Amino acid sequence: DPAAVPHDLTFGADVSGKVPGMGDATLTLAGAGYWTKNPHEGFKFEGATDNAAYMAKLSALEIGPVTANASYTAVGGNFVSRYASTKATALLNKYKGSAAAELDATVELPIGMPATLTLTDTLWMGYPANPLWNETTGSVEVTPMENLVATVEGGYKAHLDKDDATKANEGYYGHADAKYTTFGMEIK
Repeated sequence: DPAAVPHDLTFGADVSGKVPGMGDATLTLAGAGYWTKNPHEGFKFEGATDNAAYMAKLSALEIGPVTANASYTAVGGNFVSRYASTKATALLNKYKGSAAAELDATVELPIGMPATLTLTDTLWMGYPANPLWNETTGSVEVTPMENLVATVEGGYKAHLDKDDATKANEGYYGHADAKYTTFGMEIK
């Protein structure tokens, strides 16, 4: 409700474009901040120490047969945007009070049928750069016939926060699934 916060200021800017000499690679830089204003103090705005959100992302970087993406995203715990999505998966909510360095690389596998290998790594941190956990995954997706896709995925998650006694979800994991599409339905 804009009437409830008429003196707050959320300001953001972003720039995105192709990186010269790097094919379809795109660089995106974005940042935003949140400040409050007392209506009786003129144009004096005040903000908490962690009132910013920012992202640097390089996407669609092709290195031979490999396509890679890399990003660093951070959202301060006191960053507020009255106009942002309220969905838990929205960028500002997903990273609230956190930061992450993320990398993924995908390559087509030459096995005589459509197949891709994807490797990812995520270093999750408390805002702005306090390492909490690291997760590395690998997945292979194969399409042996037109309507069938089989996926095998595995990974390892390590907790880096020495004060985290729970070590929740630490260790190796893996799973496989298949999806068959027919008559407009998916069977998993």
